[in-house]
Amino acid sequence: MYAYLCLAAICGPRLLPLTNRLKHRVALRDPDRPQVLIEGVLFRARYLGSTQLVSEGQPSKAMRMMQAQEAVGRIKVSGTKMAVYLMFKTQKTL
Repeated sequence: MYAYLCLAAICGPRLLPLTNRLKHRVALRDPDRPQVLIEGVLFRARYLGSTQLVSEGQPSKAMRMMQAQEAVGRIKVSGTKMAVYLMFKTQKTL
C-alpha cells in the first residue's frame, strides 16, 4: 500500500494582513452521502508539496512517525522553523 503525504505550513497571525487573520467556518456536503454535512474551520495555509511512501500493512505508531519525519525531510527546506501539518491519504490527491 502506498501512502501519499501532503505537507502544508500554517501561516501564523503575524504573517497575515489584519483582514485575513480570522478563521473561516465552512460547511460542505459529502459528495458520497449528501445527507451528511461536514463542518470545520478553514485556515490559510501555504502548500509545500507532497511525496509518496511505501507502507507495509498496518504500520506501528513508531513507523508512522518515522515516515512522517522522512516526508518532512524530503519536502521541507532545511533550516526553516515553521509548523508543518501532514495529511495522509491512501489514494492519490489530484
